[in-house]
Amino acid sequence: MNSKFRSKIVTSRYWVNGIIVVILFTLPLTHMIKFDFLNGRFWLFGKETGWLQTSTGFLGFWAGSYVVTILADYIYGRLFCGWICSWGSLLRGLSYAKEETKRKHIPKYSPQILTAVAAILATVGLLNWFTDITVIFQPTHGAFIPYFIIFVSLVGIGAFMLWKVGLNFCQQYCPIGWYLGVISQKHVMRIDFESVNCTLGDVCVKDCPMGLDPRLLAMDSEHDSHSQCILCADCISSCNACAAKVEGPKPLQLRISPQPILITDLEAELNFMRKEKIEKRKAKRTPTHPVITDTLPSTNVLPTQKK
Repeated sequence: MNSKFRSKIVTSRYWVNGIIVVILFTLPLTHMIKFDFLNGRFWLFGKETGWLQTSTGFLGFWAGSYVVTILADYIYGRLFCGWICSWGSLLRGLSYAKEETKRKHIPKYSPQILTAVAAILATVGLLNWFTDITVIFQPTHGAFIPYFIIFVSLVGIGAFMLWKVGLNFCQQYCPIGWYLGVISQKHVMRIDFESVNCTLGDVCVKDCPMGLDPRLLAMDSEHDSHSQCILCADCISSCNACAAKVEGPKPLQLRISPQPILITDLEAELNFMRKEKIEKRKAKRTPTHPVITDTLPSTNVLPTQKK
């Protein structure tokens, strides 16, 4: 999304997700928490220890992160899926690259290259927690062959998940997403919609990674529920661009308030607005012909009768 229209929420999300990725790569690299099962070495807080001490620190780190994430999601909504999950960010980035390729804004094979790079980085990030990643460059190492097979297999699985499964993983298959959707039923951070200012561009629906219509979230219906929204705010950036010339507040806003279920049937209201918009377009395209009147001079002289 053009930075001119990108919401501050999306910019903040980029920073948070970037910091999370740096932490996940830095902890094992600096031996703050590091397993090396291939060579039988383990580190905790920069010091070499036994596997039990490292396992204790590892479980403590992830348990603490889990508790903080669950509390944040329970109060505010599915922040983990929208702001923390690196895999979800990769999927959204690849989806954006595919759309930009269709618009011919980036080279044709950019999505394929991005998929390969993302799959390799994800595999390196995962294996680096539990192994010495440099073994992949040591053919003489005793574990080189099985490690190489595991590495290539994980890269292949990652590429398949990114390219073929895509955002369907977040929408339908992610077990963490199912669980967070259950516990975040009464969260306070919600997408608010002002139908009066909507231009009916529908870009918010197209850019939603969860396949929702953000405008219908206020209804909290079974199909479009806030428990499915991951609060990524991509729809808000799209809305800002689509309704750039609209005076007053933009149609979509992210607000913190325990919003009740609206009685208004927003879906019916949007359908009515679409029909009205189509009729206006038809009226503009239909040429209006002026009424043609007889301009010939009239005469009151009666024809002479023959005698």
